[in-house]
Amino acid sequence: MEFENIYRETLQAEALAFNLRRDVLRVQGIDSETFLQGQVSQDVTEIESGESKWSFILNPDGKVSAWLRITRLPEGGFLLDVDENAGEETLERLLRFKLRVRCEISLEKWDWLAIRGKGAEKYLDTVKADLISTNANWPLMEGVDVVSASIRIPEGPVEEINQKFDLLRILNGVPRMGRELNAKTIPAETGLVEQSVSFDKGCYTGQELVARLDSRGNKVSKHLRILYSQDSLIQGDIIEVAGENMGQVTSSYVDIHGSVALAYVSRKIEPPTQGTVNDAQVHIKVLPW
Repeated sequence: MEFENIYRETLQAEALAFNLRRDVLRVQGIDSETFLQGQVSQDVTEIESGESKWSFILNPDGKVSAWLRITRLPEGGFLLDVDENAGEETLERLLRFKLRVRCEISLEKWDWLAIRGKGAEKYLDTVKADLISTNANWPLMEGVDVVSASIRIPEGPVEEINQKFDLLRILNGVPRMGRELNAKTIPAETGLVEQSVSFDKGCYTGQELVARLDSRGNKVSKHLRILYSQDSLIQGDIIEVAGENMGQVTSSYVDIHGSVALAYVSRKIEPPTQGTVNDAQVHIKVLPW
């Protein structure tokens, strides 16, 4: 059976609630907008009060330091929320380039209510100093994120185990810090450039590589793909096609149906196709599938 049919019901579920955590950086001060504008790939000046947009923070070589969401607070300043345990490195990266600017950056650990599925949008709230509330639609699912120092799950959505969130993330091809995103990752490999990069803004750290690849049609050596196998796939598994190493599993979810996984696969491979992992057959498809 095609894995699309196996997981179709999961993707069409009514709103599910996941009680997770995110790291939040608070950026405040008269120079906060100017500083961020020179450090992130998104055009901060175009983010309206209460609005959130995704962005990369890049290293000077143009590779990924962080992928995060920027929210402009109505009362001034910004909140940057990033995957749990990625906050400290993100803070260190920003402080390294914080020279002679009047802004302060602090790291906080907040609750994250992730609602995914039909009807998620009705759980949106009003953004304020201690609350991020934004649409978080994925390619195959409606979604809302509410991030705050303390959150109570509202009545309505069904609370799910957190492991299932990883299944939904993989099925939607959403990268995660420490898995698909690290200091070796080129933004054009991730499928996130369109929503995370402004090509109309001025200079920012790491811009050169992003602009050069865009001018060349984002031709990179590998692309993020989704895999399915009736056997177990785990992070680090090598994917072979015709006996040649073509990539490595970065995230996986195993259940009674088999495994679904994300992997960066060589551009030599044209999905949909098949390969092997530890001699087990694996199906390779493009995202979104």
